[in-house]
Amino acid sequence: MKLLLENWRKYLKEMDFKRDTKTVIGFDFDHTLARTAGGQVAYFDPKRQHRLQKYPDDINPEYFKKNTKLSGPAHGTDPVPGKTARPAPLNDGDIAKLLALAGEDPEKAREQVLFHMHCDGSDSEPFHISTQAQLDFYAQRGNWKPLWADSPNGAPNCWAFDFSSREQLAWENGTPIDSVQVPVLKAFKKAVASPAVEVIILTSRVSAVEKLIAKFLSDVGAPAIEQAHIKGVGGKSKGQFLYDDVLSNEKNYDIENIYFYDDSEANITTISAAVKKAVENDLIEGVGVVYRVSKEDGAYEEAFSLKNPKTQPPGDSAHETPT
Repeated sequence: MKLLLENWRKYLKEMDFKRDTKTVIGFDFDHTLARTAGGQVAYFDPKRQHRLQKYPDDINPEYFKKNTKLSGPAHGTDPVPGKTARPAPLNDGDIAKLLALAGEDPEKAREQVLFHMHCDGSDSEPFHISTQAQLDFYAQRGNWKPLWADSPNGAPNCWAFDFSSREQLAWENGTPIDSVQVPVLKAFKKAVASPAVEVIILTSRVSAVEKLIAKFLSDVGAPAIEQAHIKGVGGKSKGQFLYDDVLSNEKNYDIENIYFYDDSEANITTISAAVKKAVENDLIEGVGVVYRVSKEDGAYEEAFSLKNPKTQPPGDSAHETPT
């Protein structure tokens, strides 16, 4: 237990800030700062025999001792039969239509989801997932969870995902500079140059990419930030990380405001919830704002904002913009 506590204190110290820090501005990486390629390969596992116990969506590496490990398509090269996984059966447009149907006719949407998941074995060939929307659909998480709220056991769960490619970075347009999300990178540069502001980058990938993200900043001519402020939080909610490891750890500094940029609706939801909780508990004395980033061009808009009413001038009330 003593060792565990020591490791935990060390972990908290890594996300420490300067004493004069008043504002933290955070950025997601994939499709927020850069249009990345890569993704995951999904393998048919209807009986859940080949999952990792700790991460029930992840395929156990032991599976590949007896089965072929496939890769996603490489930029500018043709697929290799037997080595390259096919594209996911549904693209983002197809999934958006199903998601809209879920809001209009949940019963019909459940039927369509079950049909397209192919958990009956009607289509068990592995496939490559290249977008967050595809991953959310085939894992039935994020915006899909409410569809099964009345019958959680009825949610299809027959695909396991190989996330090992997330330890490397690949680029949608071939190179880092050609894959930059320009509007967000401009916001990043402005944030780094601002006084009493600390900038962090949080990614849902694992810690192996932290130094690769620092190299990306150098390659595209962006200012460097402290390596400890680039964090792979794979396996943990970004909202929970921000609340526990940034806002609740104010020993030597006092954060008044927090802003965050992200393209994922699931992340926007958890981060917004964390901001609201932090305002209610006076961990944010000023304002918390979450921006929704377009995956296609990097344009962003306010998705959520909340001011602390205790620090507003008399007659001014807290303003909350819901996601």
